[in-house]
This record gives sequence, structure tokens and C-alpha cells, in this order.
Amino acid sequence: MILGIREFSSWSEVELEDLLAAFRKAKADCFFERSAYVAEQFAEYEEKLFDNLQRLLDRLRAGDVAAVFAESQHVPGVFAKGVIFEPKHLKERAPHAFFSDAERAFERLRAAHDIIPEFRVVGNFAVDMHVVSGLWINCIGHKFDARLSGHAFGSRVRRYGREPAPSDRPQGAYQYEAIGTFDPYFQPYRRWRDSGVAAIRTALEADDPVVALTLDFSAYYHCIDPQFIVDERFLSTIGLQLSNWEIEFSEALVAALKAWSLNAATMIGVDDLAPAQLGGLPIGLSAVRIITNVLLFEMDEAIISALHPIYYGRYVDDVFLVIKDSGRIKSPDELWSYISNAIPMFELGEGNVEVRLPGGYQGETRLRLKPEKQRVFFLQGQAGKDLLGNIAHQVRTLSSERRLMPLVDEMDSSSASARALAAAASAAEEPDSLRRADGLTLRRLGWALQLRSAEILARDLNPTSWTEQRRGFYDFACSHILRPDKILEHVDYLARLISLAVSLADWSHAHRMFRESERALEDLQEAVGDGHCKVNGEIVAASPRLWADLRTWVRGACREAILRSLPWDGWTGAPRRMPREAERLFALVGIFETKAEVARIALSLREADLAKRPYKEHLRHDAVQERTQIGGESDLTESFSDAGDRQRLRNLQAFLHTTRGEEPTTGVRRRHERCDRSDMADAPSLLPYLLATRPYTAQEVALYKPDECVFGPRAQAFEKWGAYTRAVRGAWHGPADDQDEPIQSDAAPPFRSADLGAGRSSRPVRLGVTSLETTKQSWEAAALGRPDLTPARYDRLSTIVNLAINARPRPTHLLLPELSVPDRWLPTITSRLLEAGISLIAGLDYEHYIGGEISSSAALVLRDDRLGFPSSIEIRQPKLQPAPGEEEDLYRAYGNTWKKWPLDRHPVYIHDGVYFGLLVCSELQNIRHREAFQGYVDLLAVLSWNRDLDTFSALVESASLDVHA
Repeated sequence: MILGIREFSSWSEVELEDLLAAFRKAKADCFFERSAYVAEQFAEYEEKLFDNLQRLLDRLRAGDVAAVFAESQHVPGVFAKGVIFEPKHLKERAPHAFFSDAERAFERLRAAHDIIPEFRVVGNFAVDMHVVSGLWINCIGHKFDARLSGHAFGSRVRRYGREPAPSDRPQGAYQYEAIGTFDPYFQPYRRWRDSGVAAIRTALEADDPVVALTLDFSAYYHCIDPQFIVDERFLSTIGLQLSNWEIEFSEALVAALKAWSLNAATMIGVDDLAPAQLGGLPIGLSAVRIITNVLLFEMDEAIISALHPIYYGRYVDDVFLVIKDSGRIKSPDELWSYISNAIPMFELGEGNVEVRLPGGYQGETRLRLKPEKQRVFFLQGQAGKDLLGNIAHQVRTLSSERRLMPLVDEMDSSSASARALAAAASAAEEPDSLRRADGLTLRRLGWALQLRSAEILARDLNPTSWTEQRRGFYDFACSHILRPDKILEHVDYLARLISLAVSLADWSHAHRMFRESERALEDLQEAVGDGHCKVNGEIVAASPRLWADLRTWVRGACREAILRSLPWDGWTGAPRRMPREAERLFALVGIFETKAEVARIALSLREADLAKRPYKEHLRHDAVQERTQIGGESDLTESFSDAGDRQRLRNLQAFLHTTRGEEPTTGVRRRHERCDRSDMADAPSLLPYLLATRPYTAQEVALYKPDECVFGPRAQAFEKWGAYTRAVRGAWHGPADDQDEPIQSDAAPPFRSADLGAGRSSRPVRLGVTSLETTKQSWEAAALGRPDLTPARYDRLSTIVNLAINARPRPTHLLLPELSVPDRWLPTITSRLLEAGISLIAGLDYEHYIGGEISSSAALVLRDDRLGFPSSIEIRQPKLQPAPGEEEDLYRAYGNTWKKWPLDRHPVYIHDGVYFGLLVCSELQNIRHREAFQGYVDLLAVLSWNRDLDTFSALVESASLDVHA
């Protein structure tokens, strides 16, 4: 066994723990898959998890794997891909007419264009199928991925260690323990795109002309015969040897995929194509992502060896190629002649390029590169640089918006993402770009950013404080998204939009938007009429069944979105009342259960970590009690055969048990205090943590276990931090802290200290010292236990944070004053700052405790990548004593008394080799605090909310002398 990966020679050797690991992977993969809605099925399966897995294991051991695959295939679904507008008449270019009204714009489109909707057939599988698919990846599929070089960016499995160089194959082992199978989408995609643009820019700056080619395959997933993965010729080509059992398992998977392909092809009904060339492979099954990626292994190798490109990158079926321009190639046709002569597998036909892989293993797979999917750029000199800059500008503008905190007042059409949506009123009008599809890509990216901003604001603000802006956002969605010419481009985001409205109890708006989407689909279907559509890339009749199947998918996705997003009452720990508007929406999407049953399903989704709100947040804010154990769970520890797995399970149990109550030195809580009082008949379940989709982060581990993971000897704290992080999220860490220059023992303070980050950083320390208004009204609201979560305060903070992110050079640490940040906003602020490489030190609003006690704290969120991946450590430092006037005001006006803390002095922090101390406002007046830091710190930060500038000016001057004496 290597890092949890087990090798088998027969089904009899597979154990329950192997299926549990496969379920864990499959659950997370499906949770983040937009084309499938299976959360309800997974939650129901998990309620009797061990019974279901044991039943599945018995069948697999009995040799029924083919029957399991067959019984797990449901009727394929229909998923919208987009819409094509083809001009009806080729004639002189008519004057451009723009209609801001959606109905008139669509009327003009209908008159001037043939409308061809595009659909794709997607998988619809039982949970057993996803589990066995996960098992195949854990046992076999990761070996196929390991044969691909770094030139393949997309659909790569998670591995230990750093990203390989493009020419190298991955050296790190497969992350068997990690949550989910694959690297997240955005980072590899951005690397693929930005690396190509950077390679072009570098060549042009060296005065080397280049030819850049972008292309993708036509209906790639739907034209693949999976038989090649068990073909000895292909296995020999990629240098992979499989055992007899691995071949047997893979053959069963191939047979199941071919059966699905036949069903999909029959459903589409094109007689002159083989099933593999029409149905292909189902989107939505994790194993398929491995298969489709590795198929192009030999094409990758041939391009690198024959063309010696300046850059070559492939994101599944999207290719980005940059070669030197010799000056002899005058046109795209000549470019393809050059490529096909160098690489015979590229065969030129009439109007397209076909790839025929050598080796005889391609089978019925059909790989076509059509002209409309290609763009060729001949770039040189300053003009080439200018064009490159123009091409990258829109994407760069939207990408920079993604890195910033949203502003409430920009939830209308003033943001860059909204302009990207509103500017292209017609889907038939595409801007110039690196890829012809980028007009669509930019619109989808723009809408995704708008929706993401709204979701962040929904999480951070009180719903009643931004009602008007939210109504404007919903109106924007109806005007620019839920309209006949755009609905198919964005229909996969409809469930997210409905989810947002439901989570805020905007039931009438959710109902309105769903009805608008239905009307848009009806109008589009009426406009298409008896015409044609594309299904899996092939032109077929636009039958009523296709539209009905699409509506079934839309209703199913929205049903699940509503159940996952049902609003909760944080005061009572129960779902909020479901009004009549909710019942009307329920009827539209097929929720016919009673309100009590709806609430039960919603709770089960939360407790399975499949809801909109993660289980860890549900437990902290909304829960009445923890999820209880299910049958068979008490024997969980004994089910693991590997000693390392058992130790990680014990570490998980230790972390959960020791963080059940209030952390004594910081006051933070992992669970709501209601959970302390609940009279649970059964023990708490480990499954929400063991099978989490959004587990505790390394930052949260440090927050809840500061004494073990933060303070104390550096090596010991690091080891504990890594062990607990690995236990809760499956993230491996290096065997030792690789600090180059260990802190000398005689330099370390003789009291509590935290030694974090790199040992000695080469980066200069830059402090972003802010001046940020905290109003008297905000202070009063925090003192009452009702923090000020208004848009005005949020925009002030967002502006400061965004200024820091956009600054050149950026600060390494951003300091925000005392009482300036509500705890609820801290995750949003820190996520934006940390992505920009900025640590945060901020004063938080008052926190209220049992018995009328109150206190304030400083939050330190410091970058720390010692675990081997970008991460951070969060620390809360309470203000030990209030200012005299502060204590009096809190008691007299609100009846609050200051919380007594078990510590009498503050620690020294060592971050990237810089020693510093931290005080909160009036603590600077306490000479014992200043004396404690004397000789041990490079700087002392004081977070203040104080108008007494004269007194504090003198104190600062005095402290600057005595602290550094």
C-alpha cells in the first residue's frame, strides 16, 4: 500500500473500507458537478451507508459487477449547451440595429436567423454506479493519468507534491485520502490560458514572430469509443501494464459505458452513425474524465516531438499551440498542410481536420477539428503585442473583478461582469478573441461573477439591508439571462440563481424567475418549431421529447437547489416558515412532499454536507444538535486495515472531541452552544466530517486548536497542525518543516510564542496601515449583540481591501482598526487577501458569551505554506482588559461585564522570521504589556478605536523607546 492506495488481484480482496473511500470521492465529485443533480440520492444512500456498501460489496465479490453497472443506468438526461444563430440570407452587411428590449431583440433574431439549439445527452446514474466509478479511479484510473505529461492541464487527479513541468510526468502519488478526485477547475484552466499568452508575449518581446493556434474537437465526449483503455496496443503505447483483475474491472466499465452510449444514440435517433460516434461517453461520471483525457496521449507526444512548439497546452479537448513563424506560412490552409506533413495523424478533409491516432486502438472513436472551432493568429512586432493586449483585456478585466470583494452598489449594470453581459445583446454577435467561443465564454464568465458576488453578499449582509439592490439584481437576471436568446447559454446557472433567492427567503422572486425561464424556453421552442437542433454535435429534428427532457432536467436541478437552500432560523435552529409563495414554487419544480417532509430532507442534506450551507457552518450557527451515528458506524475504526488510516481516524476523533466546547483562551466555538445542551440519545456521527464535501480548512484547524497547532515549539506545533489537517480533510503534509534558518533558542521569548510561516522570508515586510471609520452606531449594534451588517459599512471595508489588493507593491500585512470587522465577514475578507498574498491583522466586533459576558478580539490570519500547499493560520487574541470608560459604558447601557481570560500577557508572533507583538487600543496603556515585549519584538502593532489622539501620541512615542530598548 502506498499512501492508502491498495492493490488487488481479485474482487475477493476488496473490502468495505475501499468502497467507503470510493463513496467519499464520488460524493465530492458529484457535489461539484453541474450537469448532475444527485444530492438527494447521496443523502438517502448515506442514511444507511454501511448497509448499502455491504450490499454492493457482496455483489461485487460475487462477480455481479456487470449487473451492478446495468441496474445503475437510468434514462439519460438532456442538458442545454447553447444556441446557434445562422443568418438566413447571405447579403450585403446591413446597418447594425440594437434593441435593448429582449422581446424585440428576439423578434429580429427570428426574422434574420435560423435558430439551432444545441443539446447534449448526459448521464443519469444511481449512487452505486458513482461508487464503482470512484473505485475504478482509486485502483486503476489514476495510473492512466500518471502517464500524461504536464502539457495536459484539465481533469488531472490530485497528487502530492508540486505541479510538474510541462515536459514531465507527475512524480507525486495519487491523493487517495483527499476530498474529491480532481484538481479544481479554475486554477488549471487559468494556468493553461495564461501560460500560452505569456509564451507569446515572451517571444514577441524577443522579436520572434509566432503563429498561435487555438482549437477544440467537435462534440469530443460524444464521439469516443472507450474500448481503447483495455486495448493492449494502447496500454503498450502509454507504457502501462495492468493486472488481470484490473483488465477485468476495466472491461466491465467499458461494457457499461458502451451500453450507455447505445441507449443515448437510440434516444437521439441518427441511423448512419455508430453508437460510439453519437452517444459517446456520459458527462457526469468521474471515470469518464480520466478516459477522455488519456485518449490524446499520443497526439500530445507527437505535437511536442514533431513541432517543437514555443508552447503547447491541452485542457481536455481545447488545444493552445504556439510555434515559431518562419514567414513561409501564408494562411491557415498552409499551416494545416505544414502540421499534417509533420504529424501524419492529422488528416485534411473537405472543411475539417480529422485525427486518426496510430496504433490501431482508436476503434469507432471519431476525432474532428472543424474550422469554426479554430482561430489562427500570425503575430509579430509591436502590432502583435498590441493585438495580444487587446485580446487579453476583457478576460483580464473580469478576472481582476473575481479577485476583489464585491461592492453592494455595483450589483446593477455598473460592474465589468454586468457590462460583459449587457454589451452583447445578441448571441449571434461575437467579439474578436483568442477563441471563437470566447464571446460566449466572456458572457458566461460575466454572469458567473455577478452571481458569485450576489452569493457573497447574501452570506455577509442582513437580508433586509440590501433588498433594493437584490431586486435590481433579479431584474437584471430576467432582462439579460432568462430570455429566449440567452437561456440555453446560462440554464446550468438557473439552479444557483433560484438557490440564492430561496436562501434569502425571496420566494416571490424565485417563483418569478423560474416562470421567466419557463417562458423563455417556451418562446425558444416556438421559434424553432419544426426546425432542427444539434444533439451531441449532430443535426437532428427538434422533437418535442428533447424539449420535454430538458424541462425535466431543469425542474430536477431547481428542485434540488431549493431543498439544499431552504432558509434556517439561527435563533431557533429550525427551518423558517414556508409561505404560500414557497408552495407555489414547490408545485412548479415537483416538490409534492409535506412541509414536514421537506424540512426533513433539507436537514438530511445539511447533515450530509450536501446543502448550500456547509455542515460545519450549520453546526456553528443553526444546529440544535450534531448528526447522530447510523447503524454500523460504531465499528468504523475496526473496518480500516491500515494502521495509518486508523491513526488518522483517531486524530479526527481527538480533534472533534476536544473542540466541542468553547476554546478557553480565545472564546471561539466550533459548535453552537445549543449543541452543548442537547440531550442526545446517540453518539455524534463522524460521517459529516469523514465524508465532508467542504471540510474544515487548515486555517480553521489552527483556530480551534491554538495551543497544540500554533503555540509552543515550532516543530511540535507544525506536526500537530499537519496531523489534524490531514485527519479532517485528507491533505498530506511534508515530513518535516523545511525552515532554512531555525530560530535560535536564546532568541525565542521565554513565554508563549507562535513561530509561523517561512523561517526567513526574502520578501520585505510592507504594512498596510488603514484609516477606517467605525461609527458610534456600529459600536452600539455590536454591544447589543446585533452587529452592523449594513451595505454602507460593507462597502467601506470592501474599498479598503480592494485598494490593498490593487496596490503595487502590495502590502504583506493589512492592519484594520479595533472593532472594525464583524466576525461574519472575516472569511470573505481573508479569502480575497490571502489569494493576493496578503496576511490580515484586524480588530473584530464584540463577541457575547453566556452569562452576559462580553469581549473583543484581534484576528490574525497569517499566510503559512509549510504544509506544502497555500494555506494560512488563524489566531484570535482577546483584549484582556477593557478601557475604563468602555467597561463602564458596556455595563451601564447594556448590562455586559467583561469576560475574564486565563492569560495575563500576550504572545510574541514570529511570522516569516519577523518578531512582533499585538495590543488592542487601551492595552498600550498597560506598562506590563509593553515591558513583556521589551527586547523580543521587531515591531509592536496596536489596533485602536480611540479619539484621544493626544494621549495616544505620547504613548506611542514612549512605547517606541521602551519596547525596543
